[in-house]
Amino acid sequence: MQRRHLIASAALLASAPQSWAATPWQTALVRAKAMRDVAVRSGDQAYGAVVVDAQGRLVAEAPSRVIALQDPDAHAERQALLAAQRLLRRDDLGGLVLVGSSRACEACERAAARAGVALLVSPNGETEPALIEAAARDDVPTLTRLLDDGARIDTRDLRGRTPLLVAVQRGHDAAAQLLIRRGADINAQDDISDSPFLLAGARGRTAMLADMLGPPSGSPTRPDYQRLNRYGGTALIPACHYGHVETVRLLLKASRIDIDQVNHLGWTALLEAVILGDGGAAHTEIVRLLLAHGANPQKADAQGVSPLTHAQQRGQTEVATLLAEVTRQRSRPAS
Repeated sequence: MQRRHLIASAALLASAPQSWAATPWQTALVRAKAMRDVAVRSGDQAYGAVVVDAQGRLVAEAPSRVIALQDPDAHAERQALLAAQRLLRRDDLGGLVLVGSSRACEACERAAARAGVALLVSPNGETEPALIEAAARDDVPTLTRLLDDGARIDTRDLRGRTPLLVAVQRGHDAAAQLLIRRGADINAQDDISDSPFLLAGARGRTAMLADMLGPPSGSPTRPDYQRLNRYGGTALIPACHYGHVETVRLLLKASRIDIDQVNHLGWTALLEAVILGDGGAAHTEIVRLLLAHGANPQKADAQGVSPLTHAQQRGQTEVATLLAEVTRQRSRPAS
């Protein structure tokens, strides 16, 4: 008998939608179904929902109360969101997950967006926050509609990414511009310490950076130069690494980045341009720009090797000539 029960259970899991069998949402989905059964037993609509944290631990739960409250908006999902907000004594449910016994209706999805939940789960699968999905598609009309409807602009997914960070990752200038100008946080870092500002530098998103560095009519949050990427670098250092000339030019002109910031590898932006560059036209121009803006050509790496020595060792003749000339000029005694 026990063996037949185990075989039947395995078959049920195999035939169920993947999200029902996946952790950490399996228990939450079972609990949402239990809330649906509570609603049915009380004569209400057959829906249930729960709010859980990122590990699947229960925060709040609710059945549908449309009939009980004679309120067409008292859907299970909205009741669960309200219960969580009351329990936590805050409107912002960032980092939490809404799990329903069936897929949420459009009105409940909007309520979830206003609450800032990180993920919606149902037996049909997982759905990212609507703002993040719109940013990933570069869907400006939908972004505008969601923001006008009260969606939280800095909603995060379970990786800590905001809609603006997703737009930067995907290279969607239109979505990024809208979010920046609507006040998105350009300094919000995700689980691997990427922020919109830092990643825009690394990816060479010059137009986005121009908006982030713009006057107060743009984003109200200025760059936080104390925030560094996971390598201990600024937005400038990886821009130099990848040869993003116009990005480097903009950052040197319009930002207050420490040009000689040293990352965890012991490298400045100048060292990165030499060590990880190819000595070609782009990296040579970046070295020229850095030196013109006061980068220290004698600031060595953690092993005491200077940018000039690195350039010579790599056969970067033009870069080495630039470094040697600036070093001579700066070492001359003042007349």
